[in-house]
Amino acid sequence: MKKRVLTLGVVLVLVLSILAGCSTGSAQSTASSQTESSAAESGADASDASSDASVAGQDPYPEGTFRYMSAGLPQYKKVFFDDYLSRQGERGAGVTVEYETADAATLKQKMILGFTSAAYDDLPDVIYIGPDEIASFQKGNMLVEVTDYVKSVEDKLVDGALAGVSYKDKIYAYPDEVRPQLLFYNTKIFEQYDIDIERCDTIEGWIEVGKELKEKSGGTVYLSNYDPGKNTWRYYGRRGFMPQAGGRIWDDDGNIVFGSDENTKKAMNTLATLKENDLLLSAAWFDAACFDAARANQIATFYIGAFYDEHLRSNLPDQEGVWNVRPAPKFEDVGTRGAPVSGGAAIVNKPDAKYAQLFQDIWTDYNFNYEARNAYVETMIEESGPFSNTLVKEALEDPFWQQKSDFYGGQSFMQAESEGLKDAAAPLVTTTADTDADAIISPEIEKFMAGEQNMDDTIANIDAQLKQQIGKAEF
Repeated sequence: MKKRVLTLGVVLVLVLSILAGCSTGSAQSTASSQTESSAAESGADASDASSDASVAGQDPYPEGTFRYMSAGLPQYKKVFFDDYLSRQGERGAGVTVEYETADAATLKQKMILGFTSAAYDDLPDVIYIGPDEIASFQKGNMLVEVTDYVKSVEDKLVDGALAGVSYKDKIYAYPDEVRPQLLFYNTKIFEQYDIDIERCDTIEGWIEVGKELKEKSGGTVYLSNYDPGKNTWRYYGRRGFMPQAGGRIWDDDGNIVFGSDENTKKAMNTLATLKENDLLLSAAWFDAACFDAARANQIATFYIGAFYDEHLRSNLPDQEGVWNVRPAPKFEDVGTRGAPVSGGAAIVNKPDAKYAQLFQDIWTDYNFNYEARNAYVETMIEESGPFSNTLVKEALEDPFWQQKSDFYGGQSFMQAESEGLKDAAAPLVTTTADTDADAIISPEIEKFMAGEQNMDDTIANIDAQLKQQIGKAEF
């Protein structure tokens, strides 16, 4: 991947150097004193700080290997991390960066094992996680709290930026992204069958379009797809129909209401309508078969998060100009669109957490050094790599974030992503039982998708198992 040398203008970074002589107690106190105190002593917030972290008086970052872990494609983050360190001159010369890919289950297992066995050297320094992992890990004191610093720049960030990194009014991760649910659609299909895409503004209209496409195409065109055996709950349920319909797993007291909540039934029955009318092609979102089907004009739309952009661009380069994107459809009687997916980067609460200051500096540079961030995004576009919109309100006003995309036929994907956040539903409430609940809900929904049970039985089975195995959730 092409190396970029970035010259910095006025940047928002950093705080003073890591405080010398800190005690070696828990990282919660040590790392907090390094990051929070340095911010306070600087006398300036992130937007006023100098971009040149190599200026005299700033100590070198600790020598060694900075390690981070993430799902997806973490190797692309390394491009920015390496570039940041190269811009620091001698201050960053002793640090190398390594990454590891891990899904949520693998990450949870690694964190629990590392802390229970005190094998801190086996743990990464930073992990990219979502609200449910934050709720779980903070109970075990596994994350460094960063409330003071992040709160100091909250007014500069887009609405909802802190929702995915907060738990019980404290912040345990630096916000990384807030990405909406979207509807990617094949313009050729809609043109061929003379269907107005505006009909897909509502979920009811979207479903009717699916039925019409199925009829007009002789059964060869599907409205969308599903992943046989997994992910149906993740993308159609938790991130899609459930928050859009106002569905609930728990009531305000943590009691299970999955089987009795009318909005939950509305969400689940919407999925049932799609499946029972054969509107979903059995093709996993990330498998070659799915992209082959899209290339063959068998899939009209993808109802999924904005992150899917990188997968379309990298797997369907030959379909440049074919796909467009719009906000996710809404229920006619509810009016909210898909809930955004947000998450952040948390510092692992190891005994020394020696790279706590380094990562705070990287995060600040990534968000407030507009020149460096824009150059990084340009690299990602060239490499068909992942990127998300900036979280900084001021930066979004730059024409850079409204640029047109060749892949989307001249449409600005960045602007479409921003528009997708309008009228967004609130995400499902976060509890410490979410991971366990998902492990119950998802397999039962897959049984429905496989034709092993009807939706009424699916809802009843989920409700019974949640009550038996979890009982009550803690907020």
